[in-house]
Amino acid sequence: MMLFVGAMVVSCNDNDNNSGDETAKITEAQALLSAFATYGGTPYNVQNPTAYPAEADVSLKSVYGVSYKLRNYSTNPAGPIATFPLYKGVDTDGQVVDYIITEASDKEFAEAIGVSYAPRMANALPEGRQEVTIKDGIITFKGKVDFSGKRSVTAGTSNELPLTSFPPAAVTPGAQADAEWSSFCRLPSGVVINAQVMSNKTGVHDRIPHYGAIGEDNQSNPYLDKVKRRVSLQLLDGWRGGKRYFYHIVTESNDPGPASIELGYYAPRLSKLAVFGQFPEGCFLGFSPNANGPDVAGVNNQSNIMLSQGLNVGAKNNQQIDPVNCFPFGPKNLDYSPMWDAHISQWTLSAVNSNKVRIITGIDDLAGLVASGDVTNFIGNPATGPSSKLIAGLKPSGLLINCPAISQPESSAIGKEYGTVLKP
Repeated sequence: MMLFVGAMVVSCNDNDNNSGDETAKITEAQALLSAFATYGGTPYNVQNPTAYPAEADVSLKSVYGVSYKLRNYSTNPAGPIATFPLYKGVDTDGQVVDYIITEASDKEFAEAIGVSYAPRMANALPEGRQEVTIKDGIITFKGKVDFSGKRSVTAGTSNELPLTSFPPAAVTPGAQADAEWSSFCRLPSGVVINAQVMSNKTGVHDRIPHYGAIGEDNQSNPYLDKVKRRVSLQLLDGWRGGKRYFYHIVTESNDPGPASIELGYYAPRLSKLAVFGQFPEGCFLGFSPNANGPDVAGVNNQSNIMLSQGLNVGAKNNQQIDPVNCFPFGPKNLDYSPMWDAHISQWTLSAVNSNKVRIITGIDDLAGLVASGDVTNFIGNPATGPSSKLIAGLKPSGLLINCPAISQPESSAIGKEYGTVLKP
């Protein structure tokens, strides 16, 4: 059937959706967009989306714009960024919660608001997801996030693992969620959305750039526009399929370590969403950070940054350089999920001593290195439990990172901007 949602025409095909009331799903999507407009935003229009050329390869259609200008600490300290719609919600105390949506478990809902379709999110276990209500397009969240903490990472030292500052000696996340909070939020219709808090009365998300005189929790941050309802977030680099620039954001983690290193908030409830290492069952998707990759000195030099990789780099440099992890596939694959299940790898001592340490360019490359004996399971991975066929036979580390994929542009797009990007 066809439903008319404002100026949009949305096709509803029961075969493309998860269980639930189809009319209610579209009604919820329409209500979100209407409330977004009421509070000053320009809602996504499926009939007239932001036009991105093929080289930009933007998979998240609702983003207003992306900048692929690489980091320069003098002229462009934020590095690549994307600008997202900033929805208005409330918590159980009636306090305003500003949040973004990046994925939905229902195809028509996802298409209506311009987010990625991730059907496996519907498998999220009740004890891990958050049940929310919606009235007049305003979601009420049961859980809360406190942004008032100050993030810190103290590099570690290891006698067992060569060339690494990971795991860190001490971490303090910049923000922490309570026991009720989960970004996998189930609406009354049954649709599960990935909703991530960007600001509330306690402060703002650490992935919103805050350089120079702009403090971490400054509500007047120029990258955060509560009038026009939009926010810019730093993009993280990654490798997929032998190609760089698998850009994504990080919003939260189930563990204080990656939450601190990757500028997310600590959300322990995420651990209950599914079984670690489970695929394609459950709602997690494996990926592989490396613990002791190449750490080229001189973080202020862009060419050196591009030659570095590993959680050790982020721990040592207090997150001035992203870990640059390896991913199997993006949102165009129906097995995609934004809740990434870390399978940490490490270079062996013999590989380090033989000067074999280099950038790992994807899961196939990783599998070859594991087969050759140069890379193996991180010493902190469980000794028992499942091994992932998807992630080179590595074991899950028990760490989750909410990493919505945004794009994987061609190299010709690097250094360019597309659409409308919110910045100072």
